[in-house]
Amino acid sequence: MQVSDKFNDFLNYPSKVDFLEGTTSAGKTTVGILKFMWNVAESPLNQHILSGLDTGTIEKNIINKPYGILDVFGDMVDYRGGGASGEKLPHIIFDSPYGVKKIYILGYDDKARWKKALGNQYGCLYIDEINIANMEYVRESFMRCENVIATLNPDDPSLPIYKEYINHSRPLSRWETEEPKEILGELNESPKDGWVHWFFNFDDNIALTEEKKKTIIENVPVGTKLYKNKIQGIRCKATGLVFSNFDNSCITTAEAVKNELKNGMRWKRLTMGVDTSYSSK
Repeated sequence: MQVSDKFNDFLNYPSKVDFLEGTTSAGKTTVGILKFMWNVAESPLNQHILSGLDTGTIEKNIINKPYGILDVFGDMVDYRGGGASGEKLPHIIFDSPYGVKKIYILGYDDKARWKKALGNQYGCLYIDEINIANMEYVRESFMRCENVIATLNPDDPSLPIYKEYINHSRPLSRWETEEPKEILGELNESPKDGWVHWFFNFDDNIALTEEKKKTIIENVPVGTKLYKNKIQGIRCKATGLVFSNFDNSCITTAEAVKNELKNGMRWKRLTMGVDTSYSSK
């Protein structure tokens, strides 16, 4: 598998905590899982955690996908989705070069299940889409693991995950200029040793063709929160978006009159709702 220079740096940098934030289809999950598995292999502990929204999502986006765990590690891994040998939790048995490891599969949507699972100390933790994860799960799992990798698309900067965790990380100096200035300015909580922030975009995923990239971008409405988060890689709230969509969803008075005459109908009442919280005028 070919990777970009930034991905290569990520894979080889000896961090304690990695946050992979960036656009959609940037390859964050692919390289994140690869480093996670290497960390698991080299960890002195035998029990580890792979987490996401739910088991089905983890299977689809991480375990079974092309360049996922089963595809990359093949006969070295045995995924037991229904548990096995008295172990009810889904897990992966990883026959690594440094010994056999067990990776528990936890959905942070199932509080009752992960509450039971988080009774031990673990080596490595992977959290997929940490921006939507249950914060209680994040807090409890973080403190029980020695190494953490988490992925996310940029989201609402007021989310507690940013202040409590992500904004304590910093980019490596050689990649700092590639961070969006909006995100770089928000990495302002007290820095923690070994906590690294990585920003990845379309250009970092050298396996992504220009045609596929163009299709992804054109399929997302410009100006929406989705476009800013997943295409531009910018953190933003979902507020005031009606203004950015005026061109797509509104017509002028002249157009309304023209349509009226064209269709042989008469307007009885024409109204528009406007959010006035931004102005007293």
